[in-house]
Amino acid sequence: MNRQTAFLVKVGELLEAHPTDQQPAAFFLPARKILVGRANLMGFIINKENTGAGYDEFVLDDGSGKIAVRNFDASLSMGNLTIGDVVNVVGRVRDYNNVRYVIPEVVRKVDKAMLDLRELELSRQRLPEEAEPKAVPKPDVQPKPLDEASPKQSVYEVIRELDTGAGVEIQDVKQRCNVNDIDKVINNLIEDGEIFKVSSSRVKVL
Repeated sequence: MNRQTAFLVKVGELLEAHPTDQQPAAFFLPARKILVGRANLMGFIINKENTGAGYDEFVLDDGSGKIAVRNFDASLSMGNLTIGDVVNVVGRVRDYNNVRYVIPEVVRKVDKAMLDLRELELSRQRLPEEAEPKAVPKPDVQPKPLDEASPKQSVYEVIRELDTGAGVEIQDVKQRCNVNDIDKVINNLIEDGEIFKVSSSRVKVL
């Protein structure tokens, strides 16, 4: 099964999204006319606890709303996270007993300055009021997995090769890759949750 795209969204958007009958689970965001099954979120940890119910949980607040992040995977450690940390969360959106939450696949501490960059990225994705809304994606359409011969795979491999720990300059990636429309390819990798921006000019593999 192909993995769903991890959309950059605000918590408030997720809380207002409408459930659908799609499998895997996906939620319709009316303001942006998209279906979201996996989300890429960023915000502050405002509460954290071991529930004793088979999962650890923290509450993420990005200023637009608060949502629980519930970790059922013992291999994904969250012991180093504390209240007040700014984190980037990539995970699956779920509803249970009328409570919306996220099951994390990636949880990473980031610098507080990244919040401003995230706001900029989100502002570029929002539809202007006068623009014609995009069509809702068809339920049977899923993003293609990375292929060894695909531009996305080529760019991903170059980023992984050049990254020594602090990320890679986007300009260096462009010089190494013979790929058409590389900015679009990099943005697609970010949306898929494969890489993330550590600054306006640097990216890093998740």
